[in-house]
Amino acid sequence: MLMSPADEAWVKELYEANALKLYKVAFRRLGDKDEAENVVQEAFLLLLARVLWTGTRSNLAMKFP
Repeated sequence: MLMSPADEAWVKELYEANALKLYKVAFRRLGDKDEAENVVQEAFLLLLARVLWTGTRSNLAMKFP
């Protein structure tokens, strides 16, 4: 199942707005650049999987407008 263009744009916007913040938190907690990058990647992969699995982002939109 492919994401709709609207969902794809939403995920891209969400990533661009939050990836650096998440990376900084992960790096502070872990103290390792590679591990912090892995945390960011895993978080967004889980988000993508949820959007693809449910076919919608409506249940996530309340948390991430």
